[in-house]
Amino acid sequence: MVAAVQITGTHTRDLVLPVPGMPPIPATGKRVSLPEEHITFTFKGDTLASLTSDNVPGGGIPGLLAQIGVPM
Repeated sequence: MVAAVQITGTHTRDLVLPVPGMPPIPATGKRVSLPEEHITFTFKGDTLASLTSDNVPGGGIPGLLAQIGVPM
């Protein structure tokens, strides 16, 4: 299964990312609009076996951090 996803929103709460050693990022109030990414889901029966996504310039965690003004 393939899906197209585009994340938009406003950073209004602490952002806790699954990045070792990175502390929570306090809310900035900044709007975020990441580029569209395609995600591929693979299932084995009713269980999610894998999930992969495009590597889109300006997307993912690096794109999110750049838009709220936090260095990687």
